[in-house]
Amino acid sequence: MALVKMFLLLLFLLRAAITPPSLGKLLLKDIQGTGGSCKKAIEFAKASLQIPDDMTLSVAKMDPHNGERTLHTWVQHQMWRQLLPALYTFKLDISVRDEISESDHSAILPHEVFHSLYTFAPEIFRKIMGTPEDLLEFWDAASEVGDDWYRRHPVVGRVEPMLRVPFGFHGDDAGVQGQEKVLVITWGSVALKQCTFDSRIVFTMLKVANILEPATTMHTVYRVLQWSFKALSDGKFPDADHNGKPFSKAHHPHRFLMAGKDLAGGMCGAFAEMRGDWKYLKEALHLEQNYCSRDLICHRCNVLKFSADLGMRYTNFHQGAPHRRTIFKNSTWMAMMLAAALVSPLLLIPGFHVTRICFDVLHCLELGIYQVAVPSFMKEMSESNRIWPGTTVAERFRHAFRSYTVWRKTNMVKAYQSKPFRVQAWRKGKYPQITQLTMKGAALRSMVYWVSKVAGSAV
Repeated sequence: MALVKMFLLLLFLLRAAITPPSLGKLLLKDIQGTGGSCKKAIEFAKASLQIPDDMTLSVAKMDPHNGERTLHTWVQHQMWRQLLPALYTFKLDISVRDEISESDHSAILPHEVFHSLYTFAPEIFRKIMGTPEDLLEFWDAASEVGDDWYRRHPVVGRVEPMLRVPFGFHGDDAGVQGQEKVLVITWGSVALKQCTFDSRIVFTMLKVANILEPATTMHTVYRVLQWSFKALSDGKFPDADHNGKPFSKAHHPHRFLMAGKDLAGGMCGAFAEMRGDWKYLKEALHLEQNYCSRDLICHRCNVLKFSADLGMRYTNFHQGAPHRRTIFKNSTWMAMMLAAALVSPLLLIPGFHVTRICFDVLHCLELGIYQVAVPSFMKEMSESNRIWPGTTVAERFRHAFRSYTVWRKTNMVKAYQSKPFRVQAWRKGKYPQITQLTMKGAALRSMVYWVSKVAGSAV
């Protein structure tokens, strides 16, 4: 169903001039967050039947009695279906009601997506992976820095800049219903700027409740990911599966036919970064030094959370801070990690480097800085009635909320928090703060634009 919606949305954007209004209304209605279902997907398919014949689209009529089955059949027969390769299915040990169970799990392999887009949709490939100019700009900047990661990267020394796509991957838990969460792992080119959703390609997802830790479920998932990234780095289709079993006429026959061939005319990928929050990075790499630890809280140095030596505390940001002299070299860090009792398969990705492990922008800005900066701004601006009218702070906050609501609706920003702003008793010595219960990161990110507008009018 997601593929159907993606196709029809693309069709709507490309053929806006001739697409019937009924299809456009359905798409816009769904985009506005009304939810999705098999019934709605069938409506999409029926609406697409109204598209003129000269578009030569083969769309089957939906049978209301076997709607879901017919829908899947319809999807498989669309020419755009080849943009996504066949799923890679493998055995995975998971937890089901506190018992270990073997299950079939599927992923969309990065190296196969790379090949499919390059082969069947080169214009989309350039948009998602980067144009030759984008790639050259990225690698020129990396060359200027000339750090250890760049100088020792195995792909950099082998492939011309315009033929190597720098890629990164990201992992995080996402809420779906109630308290249930799903771990989502995505990847994509980092040669592009300000295109978060376009550059995130799903690798796989699985229910957090099903994960057996620490070295069972996710080790298998990451072994598959590392194996695919290795093929992407080589620029060639692999001749064996993630367990080393050779492909054959009986074992993945379609992959057997592609073994050893170029993925994308000599183009390949080059690992550039791993992103996530502390929880994800800690669990994925088995970091013993992490922010959740009592003392040693950094995976790159020996800075301390609590220390009588103020110079070694994590709150010391001076350039000459003693803890900066304890920063690990990548060779030292890798040797330590590979000698540990639990070794993450991710460490074996060609070009993996400790300096390329980073925290994603959402957790640094939206859930780090903005949670404090935005309410601090609100507190500052509401101390007088210069910006918002009212004899009390509470009154001014109500006017601020009305202003924000008008701005939000004008700019079609989704409301994650519809309750009016409330004045709370600021704790002495503490900055005001917005919690995730009040406003999620995405909403807070949008609200910053409103804050910027208000601040500009106050100058």
